[in-house]
Amino acid sequence: MTRRFLRRTLPALAALGLLAAGCRGGYETETLRGEGVREWFLEADGARIEALAVWPAQAEGSLPALLLVHGDRGSAQSHRRDMFQLARQGFYGMSVSLPGFGQSTGPEDLGGPRSVKAILLAVDYLSKQSQVRPGGIAAFGEGLGAAPLMAAAAEDARVRAVAVEEPIYDLAEALPRLPEAQQRRLLRALDGPPGTRPAEYRRRSAREWAPKLQSPLLVIHDPQGRVTPLPQAEALVRAVREGGRAAQLQPARKQSIEFRSASLERWVVPFVRTHLPPEKPLRRVP
Repeated sequence: MTRRFLRRTLPALAALGLLAAGCRGGYETETLRGEGVREWFLEADGARIEALAVWPAQAEGSLPALLLVHGDRGSAQSHRRDMFQLARQGFYGMSVSLPGFGQSTGPEDLGGPRSVKAILLAVDYLSKQSQVRPGGIAAFGEGLGAAPLMAAAAEDARVRAVAVEEPIYDLAEALPRLPEAQQRRLLRALDGPPGTRPAEYRRRSAREWAPKLQSPLLVIHDPQGRVTPLPQAEALVRAVREGGRAAQLQPARKQSIEFRSASLERWVVPFVRTHLPPEKPLRRVP
């Protein structure tokens, strides 16, 4: 029996065991390399939010946590490989599928209030885990996932550091530059164009939340990107600084539709380690 076979079959067997015991909606297991893995659903007003967590199960003391939020394409499962890499670096990694993506209940609201609620539920979950360092939660989001992440961080000070890649600064202004299929989905989800639904477009724009952010911000930006021009990325950083928080702009050549492992390794992890508070004694949250 190969290790690859075991890695693929053990989670399924664990899930069957939990179902037989009457625990529906997920499983928790430990890999041969010592990573804890949990897949389950968070509950939000009768809806289900798909969640995935990976952490070094044998680690001593508490861990910093990093929440990954996907963009217009992806789900909680998109970041599985990245989270195993994070676990090897001593992080408690977590991801969620925003409403309408992955196995989460729809319809999609594309960065709207239900997406913010899903992120806040994940933050609340992390804050209650005994393995997670008190005050040690950071988050990384991409594209349409950046604005709801910033909105959640503006509301919940437990998010102590935020990194975003290719955030949409002003959704109403950027709408014509988006792919046609994405434009149609936004028009449908927001029930109209910016002229008739201005508030819905503002709440999905990163610029709306930058002055209200309660944590340092890292903006990873492709200078050749079409959706968010460089002056808008610079304006986002200025707005956070004017609000009294640290912010930095990191130029990066984008190579895929989702954020890359290179972004995590090269910029996000060092940024998070710099801005999270020093490790404190392990504390259990009731």
